[in-house]
Amino acid sequence: MLLSLTGLWAVWKFHDERKIDHLYTLHSWLGLSCIIFFSLQWATGFWTFWYPGGSRSGRAFLLPWHVFFGVFIYVLAIATSVTGLLEKSIFMQSAKMIGRFSTEAILMNSLGMLLVLLSTLVILAIVSPGTSRIDTYRGSSE
Repeated sequence: MLLSLTGLWAVWKFHDERKIDHLYTLHSWLGLSCIIFFSLQWATGFWTFWYPGGSRSGRAFLLPWHVFFGVFIYVLAIATSVTGLLEKSIFMQSAKMIGRFSTEAILMNSLGMLLVLLSTLVILAIVSPGTSRIDTYRGSSE
């Protein structure tokens, strides 16, 4: 979370120094949403699962929602990354810094596709039934 806030501060400062508007792209909206949702998820997870005052029934109720929002935030982070790559590529091509089929453009597109592949594999690992998983919140094993 500290790195996210540091990155947000650096981007804000960069935009101020170059007189660039803030929060005008989909990438920036997704990024800010990702930071906000992650902060809420972290705080909720801390108070529910780590803090000793949380009730067992409250943990059992929130666990599926915690998992769902964790996956949602992960997908949102991947979408933010991919739109950031797209935005940078468009800016660089518009300024004639790189060509459409230059090594840099192909590298950015390849990185975007690798991020999509990674997210697919991570989500598959999350939703696939595992072997010998232990449900620590209910005290049983599957």
